[in-house]
Amino acid sequence: MYRIIFIGILIIAFFLLYNILTILFNVESSANKRAFENSRIHKKKFVNPKYIFAKYIKISNYKKNELSANLYSLNMEITPEEFISQNIFNSIIFMPFIITFLSLKNYVLSVILLFLSIILFFDSMDKVNRMLAFRRIKIEEEAPNLIRYFIVSLKNTYDIKQIFENYIDIAQYLKRDIELTIVDMNSMRNNENNLVRSLELLDDRLNTPIMNDFITGLINVTMGKNQESYFSLLERELKDLSILNLERKSKKVEKSIRRYSYTLIVFFVIFAVTEFTIYIMSAFTF
Repeated sequence: MYRIIFIGILIIAFFLLYNILTILFNVESSANKRAFENSRIHKKKFVNPKYIFAKYIKISNYKKNELSANLYSLNMEITPEEFISQNIFNSIIFMPFIITFLSLKNYVLSVILLFLSIILFFDSMDKVNRMLAFRRIKIEEEAPNLIRYFIVSLKNTYDIKQIFENYIDIAQYLKRDIELTIVDMNSMRNNENNLVRSLELLDDRLNTPIMNDFITGLINVTMGKNQESYFSLLERELKDLSILNLERKSKKVEKSIRRYSYTLIVFFVIFAVTEFTIYIMSAFTF
């Protein structure tokens, strides 16, 4: 009986001593720790399954830098490895069917599907080039208006940011890129170096020869250099570019007219053959 009481007193004394030491050494209670852990916001990182091959892909630095610049220009916020992994993932959609046909010993269909997967992969890889070609054409279509607007505006003010803000009301395809440039200019301190950096970022996004020449002139303007003769020479390039844009539009219109003309001819032939067939059939009926 006394031993039980003695053990009970020791246990009580232990807990009392433990609590005293906890208070003296300011030890955080486990209840508070649990409450803190439960109250924390745990950010779950979403891993896109299309990027599962990214860590296994190795490409040269030159190819990586080139692809990174192209993806940045197209506003695709992924790494070159993730882009290639995504294309691999999309191209293996036929894999379950290939395995199924192989198990059924249908080798012809398996080879056809494998060939389609390879074609799909290379077509996806070439998608960047097609998108860049389209983007370049759209940029070159608007470039003459943008550059001429700046040439006229620079005769009245050298405030590059203000000219961008004024042009945005009439901007077309380049509106988003100009908005991003204005955001860069506003987020940075309005001094020479940061204005140059904003223009360099715009140049990276556009990645077009005519715009590269134009932005080079703007950077020189921010440095206080007189660029009238430079922009005069650039005006000659704009004339050639304007002629090229007109040729593109005329070819586009010509293709559309040719396509619609062929469609009308086909429908006319079908109509004529149908009417002739009905006439022949009615003649033989009587």
